[in-house]
Amino acid sequence: MDRGTIESDYAFEKFRNENPKLKKEITEIENIWIDYLIPIEKNIKILEKLDEKNELLLLSNFHKKAFEIVEKKYEFFKVFKKRAISCYINKLKPDYEIYDYIIKNFDLNKEETVFIDDTLKNVEAALEYGIKSIHYKYDMNLEKELENI
Repeated sequence: MDRGTIESDYAFEKFRNENPKLKKEITEIENIWIDYLIPIEKNIKILEKLDEKNELLLLSNFHKKAFEIVEKKYEFFKVFKKRAISCYINKLKPDYEIYDYIIKNFDLNKEETVFIDDTLKNVEAALEYGIKSIHYKYDMNLEKELENI
């Protein structure tokens, strides 16, 4: 779904057909999963601060339905003037191609770009590509980490 090759409705229907004993549970998950996509408030404040002096790019693995919902629901998405969302570009983190895509298509300089992600394999892939990166953990002081990079 995140690669943009199948729609979420189709995927959930396929899960139900392949797991008939779990139809009820799969439908429940389909109806509530979006409630678990909640922003981290302290980081929204940092985003707003960064937006004052930096050009922010959103690089995210999302399937279309989820992104369309959260983008409308949360105002903070407006700080991202540039976006590379996996379902629209048919590339996924941590694949090399997605990092190459953002550097080339958004005319970024690797040495001036900082990638922040909560998944270690995505951070490692960006580092291998030559992009400075921070492996975000919920309890870290992101502002301090950015100062140190």
